[in-house]
Amino acid sequence: CWEFANSTARLAAAFTAEDIGKVAYQESDETFWWLKDHAPAAWVKVGGGGAGQSVVFAWVNFNAVGTLSIRASKNVASVTDNGAGHYTINFAEPAPDADYAVSINVRGSTSSRITSQVFKDVTPTTTSFNVVCIAEGTGLSEDPQSVMVAVFR
Repeated sequence: CWEFANSTARLAAAFTAEDIGKVAYQESDETFWWLKDHAPAAWVKVGGGGAGQSVVFAWVNFNAVGTLSIRASKNVASVTDNGAGHYTINFAEPAPDADYAVSINVRGSTSSRITSQVFKDVTPTTTSFNVVCIAEGTGLSEDPQSVMVAVFR
């Protein structure tokens, strides 16, 4: 999830085909945008900017290789490393209920493609949820270089 100060900054940024489908938060009007195309950049508003609209409740971007480190976040207190490819996302402020939706993008190592699963084997709560990242070729859990999570409520 990218964060931009305003629409000028969001529209001026350069993107690649690999960026399509990612989400950006625009701080000036508290809206969220989905990147539909990269050349030229085409955005679709997906939330925020008004009362009663679904917005990103929390988001986090973290490195999971080696020592886990959060690069940037909003309303995420911490990410717990539960072993290779297994993480718990802990909210700073609890959700009103556990009926939220989660979108995840992962970037694997140079040697593997990684998929992700949310809520695997653990029911989400108002304070946290689990994510599992699995290498497609082996089916084994693996730590990706980047995990980007957006929680919508």
